[in-house]
Amino acid sequence: MSYTTKRKIMNSTVYLVLGLVVAAVVTITVVTFVSMRSHKQPENPVSPDQTIGAQTSPDKNAQNTVSAAVKPTPSKTPASPTPSEKSNTPALDPTKQVSYLPTDGCLLKGYSVDLPVYSLTMNDYRTHNGIDISAPIGAAVVAMRDGVILEIRNDPMMGMSVSVDHGDGLVSVYKNLSATLPEGISKGVSVKAGQTIAAVGDTSLIELAEAEHLHFELTLNGKHVDPESYLDLKTLSQTDKGTE
Repeated sequence: MSYTTKRKIMNSTVYLVLGLVVAAVVTITVVTFVSMRSHKQPENPVSPDQTIGAQTSPDKNAQNTVSAAVKPTPSKTPASPTPSEKSNTPALDPTKQVSYLPTDGCLLKGYSVDLPVYSLTMNDYRTHNGIDISAPIGAAVVAMRDGVILEIRNDPMMGMSVSVDHGDGLVSVYKNLSATLPEGISKGVSVKAGQTIAAVGDTSLIELAEAEHLHFELTLNGKHVDPESYLDLKTLSQTDKGTE
């Protein structure tokens, strides 16, 4: 090997060693710098207690807002009506108002809902929630008071019937009528007291054996009441009060 070649090999080795040394120095410097930065403390550290306190501290403004929202408003007591505002008009007694007899005739059977009375047709004793007024077939049947035709129906037991609403909960019901009604009599039609609304018939199957008559009922607020309390029966012969 020539001297020149040896010289080149030695120079290369020296350069390699120097490069490794420089690299090692740079590496050590970088590691040292990073280590120092990682151990540096913050200037204004915040303790865990302070952090939790800041997160859970209630907002006073929010509390005031909620309190104001739910604060009840005092209700005002309505003023009592003055004597002049109170009505001094007494309620009308429906039993004292003038009523027409639904037909002319004799009282055959009276109202009896507590004591059963004898039924000639059914041959038994049963209650009677109306009155029977003797009248020939075809006799006029009139509205006892002003009102509106509430219902017209063919009752399976009591035959053709007409109901009239007189207001204030009072309804009159006319049964055992003729199947043919006067012209203009229909549901919803207004009628006057004393106006003919039907004729006596013989359509009641459970009263066929009785003398010809009108079966008349009254209800007040949906409950049957004694028609004799609403009618002037002085002209009727008290032949049968239904106490047999």
